[in-house]
Amino acid sequence: MNGLGTLRSSPGRGQDPGRGFALRVVLVQPRSPGNVGAVARCMANFGFQELRLVTPDRGAILRDQAALRRARWAEPVLDQAQVHETLESALSECCRVYGASSHPWQEGAILDPRQFGDQAAEASKNAPVALVLGREREGLTREEQSLCHAMVRIPTRDGYPDLNLSHAACVLLYEEAIAQERQSPPAAPRPPALPRVEESERFLRDAIEVFLAIDYLKPETARPFLLRLRAFLCHTPITRDELLALQGILHRIRLAMARS
Repeated sequence: MNGLGTLRSSPGRGQDPGRGFALRVVLVQPRSPGNVGAVARCMANFGFQELRLVTPDRGAILRDQAALRRARWAEPVLDQAQVHETLESALSECCRVYGASSHPWQEGAILDPRQFGDQAAEASKNAPVALVLGREREGLTREEQSLCHAMVRIPTRDGYPDLNLSHAACVLLYEEAIAQERQSPPAAPRPPALPRVEESERFLRDAIEVFLAIDYLKPETARPFLLRLRAFLCHTPITRDELLALQGILHRIRLAMARS
C-alpha cells in the first residue's frame, strides 16, 4: 500500500511518548496462531507495537510456526507481546477500552471505525487506550463487553457480517493511524543548512580571483575587500544552497572568461 508511505515511516506510533499516543491491541483467547501473526503484521504495518493476549496457554500461540509465518517481518511485535490470564489484567493502565464485535450490545455507544479512530486518538494523548478483539467464532462475552466504554462495528454486507480477526484489526488500526496523523501537531520546518567554513572560503577565493581578472579589484585592494566580504558572509543569514548557487555563477564566469 504505497499510499501509506508517510504512515509507515513512523514506527512505534502507538507508543510514541513524544506524540502522546498509546494504543494497545488486546486479543481475547484467539484460537488461530495464523490470525495472531496476521494481527501482529497489521500492527507493524501501521506503526503499533503493543500486543496483549488473554489466553490460558501462557503464550504458546505466540511461538507457533503459523503465527511466525503470518507475522512475516513483524516478529518483534510477537516477541514483545504480554500474556495475561484475565481481560481485566490486560486492560490495566488503560483509560478507555474499545471492543470490536458484531454481537448485540445495548450498554453504551456503538462507533463506526472512523469515530473509533478519532475518539481513541484523542483519548490516548493522556493515557493508553485498548482495542479489544474477541474470539474468532464467539467474539466477546457479555461480561467482557461490559468492560468496554464503547463497541466498534465495521459496516459489512447484510447476511455476512463476520470479518476475519486480522481483517477487522487491519481496518481499525488503519483508522486509528489516520486519526493520529490528523491530530498530530505539524512537524516543525527543518532549518536550512548553513554553509561550511571550507565552502565559504572557497567562494571567497574564487570571487577574489574573478574580481581581479575583470579589473574590479587591484592587487593592493584585494585583501581589504576579502576581509569585508568574509565579514558579510559571517553576519548575513545566507544558506548553503544560496552560497553554492553563487559559487556556480562564479564557475560559469570563469568558464566564459577561459573561452574568450
